[in-house]
Amino acid sequence: MPHPANARPESLAEAIRGWFASTLNAIRGKQPDHALRIWRQSLEDAGLLVFQFSLPTEDAHAFSLADEIPTIVLNSHDAYTRRIFSVVHELAHLLLRQPGVCNPSEYVEVEGSPEIEVHCNAAAGLALVPDASLVGHAPIARIRRGKEILEVLEPLARMFAVSREVILRRLFDLDVVNRTAFYRNMELLQHEYQERLKLKKKRKVIVKPSRKAVSQLGKKFVTNVLEAHERGAISDSDLAEFLGIRLHHIDRVQELVGTE
Repeated sequence: MPHPANARPESLAEAIRGWFASTLNAIRGKQPDHALRIWRQSLEDAGLLVFQFSLPTEDAHAFSLADEIPTIVLNSHDAYTRRIFSVVHELAHLLLRQPGVCNPSEYVEVEGSPEIEVHCNAAAGLALVPDASLVGHAPIARIRRGKEILEVLEPLARMFAVSREVILRRLFDLDVVNRTAFYRNMELLQHEYQERLKLKKKRKVIVKPSRKAVSQLGKKFVTNVLEAHERGAISDSDLAEFLGIRLHHIDRVQELVGTE
């Protein structure tokens, strides 16, 4: 894995953009769930593992491990755009060889956060929405002419497959949005996000065990476990334990990893 010379956000972002240039191009204009799948596949192709588990949001939004196989764990409670930001934030940690438990912030600054967290937040924003890719877009001219900021954020967020919070922060960094407007609109966005979370908690979504296993563990891990079982390296009970499902779901799991 490449290793930037220092912890400057610009250096980290440049390393990520260089390593995942095709991924960043591929996610442009994609729906967030599709963009996250592209990121996950790219990371797995690069030799990493990406898991998604239900984590208490007050404890962590993501964490990374730098073991024999670098691993990123995302919080499945989070919105897809937040998970995309988290995965790039954790990439920055792995580039620095300083993994850990994190609460990545889409608006970068969190009072009292360690410096490395602030740097990885900034690096994620710079990697996902580079200055050169953002400043030339027509919606920014609308902001400069005094148009409502929130109206402009949505099309830019869709274009880069990120949240509106990420776009707002990047516009603030580029002095397109002043400090007062930044905090006022960020407060509105955070309020909207909390309201969406409340509605989401009220809805009960039933996910089949086979699909849940693939969603949580990822195609690469699941495929490796299935291949190990096929070779006789692990038993039926091991297979069920590793995938967290009963054996009668295995056929469907095999179908999912073969078609996704």
